[in-house]
Amino acid sequence: MKDNLLTVPTPRGIKRTNLPLDPKTTKKQWGRIGEWLAAIDRSSRWWVGDWICFSDANYGEAYGKETCDLLGLAYSSVTDSAYVAKRFHFSRRRENLSFSHHAEVACLKEKDADEWLDTAETKGWSRNELREAVRRLKRHEAIAAAGALPAGTYNVILADPPWTFSNQSSETRQIENQYPTMDLSDICAMDVELASAEDAVLFLWVPSSMIPEGFEVLSAWGFTYKSMLVWVKDQIGMGWWVRNRHEPLLIASRGSIPPPADAATRSDSVVEAPRGEHSAKPEKFYSIIEAMFPDAQRLELFSREGRDGWKPWGTES
Repeated sequence: MKDNLLTVPTPRGIKRTNLPLDPKTTKKQWGRIGEWLAAIDRSSRWWVGDWICFSDANYGEAYGKETCDLLGLAYSSVTDSAYVAKRFHFSRRRENLSFSHHAEVACLKEKDADEWLDTAETKGWSRNELREAVRRLKRHEAIAAAGALPAGTYNVILADPPWTFSNQSSETRQIENQYPTMDLSDICAMDVELASAEDAVLFLWVPSSMIPEGFEVLSAWGFTYKSMLVWVKDQIGMGWWVRNRHEPLLIASRGSIPPPADAATRSDSVVEAPRGEHSAKPEKFYSIIEAMFPDAQRLELFSREGRDGWKPWGTES
């Protein structure tokens, strides 16, 4: 539309819950109103984001949750809108792509984000098609950077896969923004048996909402479930059915590796420890495993920093 949306006359008596149209409205006028509504729908997230950015620039503060509640705006939606608006100057916003397209690449470097948006615009990708293409590239790059699994005879393996969550409550706080995720099929396809001894034990971190997928991975990697440890965190997290404050660490074995003979080295199944950086696991769990199997050859898959006595494998190790 050529008109400034804020100067287009709106139907009289318009309210949040209804759009009354004059019976004398012509088809042409009806079409113009439809264009106006569609433009508002496409623009509202940008406008909210720019509104917050204006506050930051001119008043030195952004509206908090209390103000958003007062205005009837969802705080998470407002903060997401502001994040994307800050990442994209007016000149970089694509008229032919949705706000959600921009949100998918907002965490990337400016040059990379622009290239992805150019591709999406040229190929006519939906938001989901753009998301999958970016995620697939990140995943392949991460696996290539990590290299092949180390061949060997590790009889203790600790793994913290970058699971892909099917539900996300925020467009701009995707797990993919923290690290490249992997689909379940990709995790299952990893040749972990190549790195494990004939008699071995596996410790597998699994989000509480994905325990069935965790059992699929155990089976695909050639291990049989035995028990679990549970990390109870000091802060409540997100969740669709309940707000999660715990995370399971599945224990599985292959061959005839025995459990710890000394009862003193068998940990309480519930371990309380504070949360650290995103996805980082407490030091306490390494100590527990080391006490259970002190003489083992230990391998950590998807290692973040590496640790003495462990062979690290992963993009961050």
